[in-house]
Amino acid sequence: NGADVDLFVRAQSGPEISRYSADSKSTIIFVGAFQPWHSLDLLLEAFHLVASANAAARLLLVGDGPLRADIENRVGSLQLEERVIFTGNVPHQEVAALLSTAQVAVLSHRPSAAATSGTPLKLLEYMAAGKAIVAPALPNLEQVLTHRVTGLLVPPDDLKALAHALHELLNDNENLNQNSPMKKY
Repeated sequence: NGADVDLFVRAQSGPEISRYSADSKSTIIFVGAFQPWHSLDLLLEAFHLVASANAAARLLLVGDGPLRADIENRVGSLQLEERVIFTGNVPHQEVAALLSTAQVAVLSHRPSAAATSGTPLKLLEYMAAGKAIVAPALPNLEQVLTHRVTGLLVPPDDLKALAHALHELLNDNENLNQNSPMKKY
């Protein structure tokens, strides 16, 4: 796996992306397939906690997959329709522009063969885009990320830890916009 760093460094939000944009200082983004091992249900629960403490918080879900209807139903039951944005599948070149609209990028994998079998491309693209990253402390991700240096690692399947990390990064705008090591990678 590898990311085209130049694509992510020079990405800017254009008219096709602006319809998804909110305040980038309050936006969390997930990019990927809506599959069981991505734990989007856990991410929604964590975001619900974050949203209750941060009125500006938004969640941008980029992608699609077999769990899309379940995820949309869960968004409705949590009354987050105004705060969670679904893009559906987008051309790969638009991913960089969408990442430019967010403050925090998240992986919420559950431990499974699929989630621990390599380095997810989304992680490398998050890094190329210079996003603050929250990810589960799984061996394959710990080989790439260093806790509190290049990302925040949380115990897998830990709702409160995931919510706390997302909340912390959304509220750390000053550091993330200046010299934070997380912003460099």
